[in-house]
Amino acid sequence: MQWGKSILTGRIACQSLAPDCPPGALLDDLAAQVDGVLLESAALHPEYGRYTLLSCNPLEVLTLDRGTLYNQAGEVLAAGSNRAIWSALRECFAAVRLREAPGQAAYLPGWIGYVGYEVGRHIERLPGKAVRDTALPDLRLAFYDALLVYDALERRWSLTELIFDDPPPGAGLAAQVLGGLASRRRGDSLERPAAPVEESDPAARPAGASAVPNFTPREYRQAIRRCVEYIAAGDIFQVNLSQRFTLRDPPEPLAIYRCLRRRNPSWYAAYLSFHSAGHRCSVLSCSSASAARGCSPARSRGRAPASAPRTPTPPRPGTSWRVPRTTPSWP
Repeated sequence: MQWGKSILTGRIACQSLAPDCPPGALLDDLAAQVDGVLLESAALHPEYGRYTLLSCNPLEVLTLDRGTLYNQAGEVLAAGSNRAIWSALRECFAAVRLREAPGQAAYLPGWIGYVGYEVGRHIERLPGKAVRDTALPDLRLAFYDALLVYDALERRWSLTELIFDDPPPGAGLAAQVLGGLASRRRGDSLERPAAPVEESDPAARPAGASAVPNFTPREYRQAIRRCVEYIAAGDIFQVNLSQRFTLRDPPEPLAIYRCLRRRNPSWYAAYLSFHSAGHRCSVLSCSSASAARGCSPARSRGRAPASAPRTPTPPRPGTSWRVPRTTPSWP
């Protein structure tokens, strides 16, 4: 079927699982799966740092690259016109609906990925002067039909699956794989469970990681002065001034993430692994701002929720989002 051209209906099934291990114990197994994704509460907090989500094997993937929107098969869904791009995205987001209330599941399956700042060029007509030197698309969202959910407060695992009335190709595979990951792990892992931020490990650093910045200290100070001048002149009111660090022969992304979650444990951390334009890509994040926004089916006419990392800005009341940049400049 063509995703977004017809409506898929289904229901949510949730079951408790028995593994007695923290999420970190599943990282190696998750990284070996197709498009493995982890949205993790690496720091414990009763409200903000409670749940961790794992998934893999998405049913559909949407990528927006240089003004063209593609599906997982590489077919063009929209190109050129911003109106056509947003219309196609809207159709895809509305393609799945629940026919009954999902119950008390903490999180539901849906779209997980990132939206880069470059997508703003498809909302406002602003000049883009940055040189494209990355294989990452501007937007990448994948639809996962199952989630492995860890409750850090209760130290309890559950598997939440979207059961389709008319299953599309690949439906159910993620639930099968995730259930297998959980069943193979027990409480003998050396990984520690989530702990408060104060228990971070400042010595955690991947072996052989020597990063080269794209700013010299002098250039960075000059850039800051220019930003201050722009603000004083009223041209802008905020600057996200970042710098890129390049590593020659870098450690494996998973090794970097393991150190990141220990050195800078955050309520909203993320590990995404996928391929783009023939390149293996990873997005790693540790953010103090909220990670995933879910639409309640009761309030969204039965649509399955969308979840996406977003920009690490302070959360507004009643919202929760986080998005990583599409350049490797971040937590």
